[in-house]
Amino acid sequence: MSAATFISRRLSEFLGVVYFAVALLWVVALASHNPSDPVWFFNTGADGPPVNFAGYVGAFMAELSYQLLGYAAFLVPIVLVVAGWHYFWCKKMDAALTKGIGAALLVACVSSFLALAFGDGPEAREVKAGGYLGEWLGGAIAGYLNRMGAIILILTLLFLAVILSTQFSFGRLFAAIGGMLRDRWAATVGAVHAWREERRRNRQRQEVLKKHLDKAPTDARERITAKARVESVIKPSEPAEELTPRPSRAAAVVGAAAAALKAASSRPTPPPAIRRRLEQPAPALPLSDPDKAPVERRKGTYTLPPLALLDAPRTERKIDERQLMEGARLLEEKCREFSVEGSVAQIHPGPVVTTYEFKPDAGVKYSKITGLADDLCLAMQAESVLIDRIPGKSTVGIQIPNPHRDLISMRELLEGEAYKRSASRLTLALGKTIHGEPFISDLAAMPHLLIAGSTGTGKSVSVNAMLASILFRATPDDVRMIMVDPKRLELGMYEEIPH
Repeated sequence: MSAATFISRRLSEFLGVVYFAVALLWVVALASHNPSDPVWFFNTGADGPPVNFAGYVGAFMAELSYQLLGYAAFLVPIVLVVAGWHYFWCKKMDAALTKGIGAALLVACVSSFLALAFGDGPEAREVKAGGYLGEWLGGAIAGYLNRMGAIILILTLLFLAVILSTQFSFGRLFAAIGGMLRDRWAATVGAVHAWREERRRNRQRQEVLKKHLDKAPTDARERITAKARVESVIKPSEPAEELTPRPSRAAAVVGAAAAALKAASSRPTPPPAIRRRLEQPAPALPLSDPDKAPVERRKGTYTLPPLALLDAPRTERKIDERQLMEGARLLEEKCREFSVEGSVAQIHPGPVVTTYEFKPDAGVKYSKITGLADDLCLAMQAESVLIDRIPGKSTVGIQIPNPHRDLISMRELLEGEAYKRSASRLTLALGKTIHGEPFISDLAAMPHLLIAGSTGTGKSVSVNAMLASILFRATPDDVRMIMVDPKRLELGMYEEIPH
């Protein structure tokens, strides 16, 4: 650090301390002002020492400030503190001239507003609210705009002065306030939706409980009724251990019932036959006549269920070639309307969608074709259109849903050659491909299997199809299952199987 820089920093710190001291002295003088103090150049005081805490100098500064600016004089020490802060820490003040003009305009606008809004101050203090400067500026503006118009103009200039002196942005302030209000509103709406969803789920639980109560036998009905009564007494949000029981027999009974319900719900309920006589093994499932059952479906003492239990597949819908050719022609015309030249090379009809292999002409970009998905939806009157390239070919696959979807039969998949040729006991029949071919997979080859989707998309159907695929080819000695059904809705039908 050079000597000039060192001296400059020390001088800046010295000026900062001086500004702080002057601001403090000014505030003390204004706070302890007394109109009866003797003041230089003002013959308003009486003889004797001043009562102002800053002495003769403070009395003069306070009297001069009040006479000139009124109560707006308290802004002057604030300006001095801000300037002293920048000087003390040797911070460069950006747009110093603009901020200085804004500070002077701010003091003048506050003085004029006080003079117009409040007039003179209390007579005992003999201090004008806006001082002589405020009265002169306010009177000059009011002469042209009257009192109300002058106040509106001065307030406008006041906001402008705040922006100039502090570089404060009211736009960012209002944007932050608006964002905070939007977040609060979104949180409130989310809480209301969550509350309504919880009420809907509670109603569904009650309906499911009522349905099972109507179908259950007498002993199970009594058990479910007791559980519902205990749940109505004990709220789910309040643990049973935190309740303070009253010293009465009814409270003791309710507490014992809650403990019993909790213990019973933590372990699976045994079947009625096993609950009556636990010392005896469960009766064997009735087996079909060995002579009538196919030999290839008998596994020791267990006979696999016959495929005749499933409904026979419906007759396949005949493919209308004329309709497919008309769809291909319409697809080419619509692509040509959007400046995408090409032709349909092949058509692959499926049970749900039909895939058109579109071969674009030379120079047509692939991104231009994929951008036509929404336009083709409108042109082909389809719910959705999927466009993707076909691996190993120079064509693009455009999948358009069929106007009438075919029903895929479970029996047809289990009777297919792909399912019969599979050697794995965990073979799953998952459906058909977009080309109508059976899709078979091995659960053992999957590291994980997750089934998700919105309501009505077929999650329960897929789970039942996977379980049926295993049960129709694996004995209890081959495959053992652990089923966890928290809702007790989906897997209840598999409770009695020997697997």
